[in-house]
Amino acid sequence: MAIRKTWMSVPPRDRLRRLVDLARVYRRWSRQQVAEALGREASKVVPESGNPKLDLVMALSEAMDWDPGHVAQCVWHGHESADVSAMIAGRTLDELEMEATMAERSGQWPRLGRLARAMRSIAPDGAMRAMASHLRATACAGDGRYTDALRHAQAGMRERDAPARTQLLLMRDLAVAHDALGHLIESGAVATQIISATSAGPQLHEIREWQALAFWIRGNASRRRIDTDTARGRQHAADASADLHAAMSAYQAIAAEIPGAPAEAMAHRCAGALVECGSALGDLTPADGVLRIEQAIGAVVDVDDYPVGEWLESHGWWAVFGCAIALRGLSGAPLQRAMAVFTNKAAEVAERVDSWTLRERAFSLEHLRRERASDEAGIEHEWLLDRDELRMIAGAVGRFPCFRDIGMDILGAARIMEPS
Repeated sequence: MAIRKTWMSVPPRDRLRRLVDLARVYRRWSRQQVAEALGREASKVVPESGNPKLDLVMALSEAMDWDPGHVAQCVWHGHESADVSAMIAGRTLDELEMEATMAERSGQWPRLGRLARAMRSIAPDGAMRAMASHLRATACAGDGRYTDALRHAQAGMRERDAPARTQLLLMRDLAVAHDALGHLIESGAVATQIISATSAGPQLHEIREWQALAFWIRGNASRRRIDTDTARGRQHAADASADLHAAMSAYQAIAAEIPGAPAEAMAHRCAGALVECGSALGDLTPADGVLRIEQAIGAVVDVDDYPVGEWLESHGWWAVFGCAIALRGLSGAPLQRAMAVFTNKAAEVAERVDSWTLRERAFSLEHLRRERASDEAGIEHEWLLDRDELRMIAGAVGRFPCFRDIGMDILGAARIMEPS
């Protein structure tokens, strides 16, 4: 089957020339005017190499009212066409889908992404293009690139005639991406749609898993809104508690049928979030809440002694919940001590299980802890970063728009420890 001709099948230099022409038409400029706006001679606007300098990319983005990243992507991402051609060679659509399933099960996210691109390029209808978009969103989420996952899930939702199951998979992708990116209103709204769509009909194992996840995501959104919408903080805590209890019960029921499944770890994560909600509702004091969290994560002394997986990751999230309790109810030395313990444990677990969402939370909370300490002491303590921490912050800045300002502040203030 032939590959559909797309923008990325155009040679790089021709793509750049077309962008320049598009800018000229958009602005109603002459060729001389567009050259002046781009800071080039009229005969040398497009370099022979087809590889523009950064100033040309920035000037084009301003001329076209485009994001600079989108201009860069339109110019430089032609390698995707070669990847797609290599993936398609000698394979049918069914074979590509089978290989994609195997890549997903084994966590080979880059390979899954390439296979999904190939599937979408030869998909004969909207239903298959929607499924390919789901697989690509899954690949991006697996690598912590939730902004890209969101974009692919949205593209899949725009396809016509997608089966109900595929639509639910795409809604799940949307909910997970919004949750990871801190889009609390959006994640809660999509989770509500999933709960509504799955409440009727046969309660198959897959459907029950989706319902449990939706209750978790909606409950997590309400939990985080306790701090972002303080005027209604108590109501958000109550809403979160109800949804988290529903999620925990659902996950416990699934775990009872399949012992050792990820559902058991998710039930444990829900239990930790409920400790935070209980503290927010006044069912236990902040000190008691912090103590319960400390006792729970105290079971994991050395993260390297535990297998990588959801169960270990759940302890990292308990540490995040402990930070929220401490920030709301403690101050001074008790706050600093609790936060130091919790952020350190969250960071250790995040690195062990390779969770970008947990890394972002750990760095954001540690930054907040240091700000509180500086405000209380009147002095700023030096933040030392080793190369691994520097690499993780750089990755989080690229993956989480909400973390970019915090991440750049950390990088601007920290001192980098060079290896001896």
